[in-house]
Amino acid sequence: MRRQIRIDPAFAIALIYLLLFEHSVWGLLSLLAAALHEIGHLSAACLLHIRPAQITVGALGARIGFSQRLLSYRDEFLIAAAGPAVNLICLPLCLFGLRRLSSLDGAGERLLFFAAASLVLALLNLLPLRSFDGGRMLRALCAVLLGDRAADRILHVTTAICGILLWCCAVSLWFSASGNLSFLLFAAVLLIRMVTNSFSR
Repeated sequence: MRRQIRIDPAFAIALIYLLLFEHSVWGLLSLLAAALHEIGHLSAACLLHIRPAQITVGALGARIGFSQRLLSYRDEFLIAAAGPAVNLICLPLCLFGLRRLSSLDGAGERLLFFAAASLVLALLNLLPLRSFDGGRMLRALCAVLLGDRAADRILHVTTAICGILLWCCAVSLWFSASGNLSFLLFAAVLLIRMVTNSFSR
């Protein structure tokens, strides 16, 4: 089956902003953490012998569609968990690297930032939002224990609560950072994704 790779316009805008206005290695390190996250998903799918049919790259990560119409709950849980797991594995590796450095010079600061970016990315994706990895994991687990209908209801509630809290935090960060445009873009993209994807059934 031929794979399709699609680029979300929001991702293109965010990437252009990052390259033209940020002019720093920090954005590239954040992209590296995001790339490793998606590699985790793809690696888990390959280990489970599931072929990705479509990859859509967006501003908050990539969405991977698979050739099979329906994944088992086990496969859904494992594939969703693999992305955050890779980010969390990066933490001890970064800490090991920091211990090898005699002082926190430029390389140490970049390594520390990459560790922080990986941790934030993992925690963000583990939130129980419908279109996030945590939401997929929660739904698969609840569906096994309580059935599909109850799983959808639980996920609807957790998506509403966590989505609103996350949106408020993003806006608060924007104001506390003296109007840093990066936080505003994050908040705007998050709200759009919540409205268009999180509550879809």
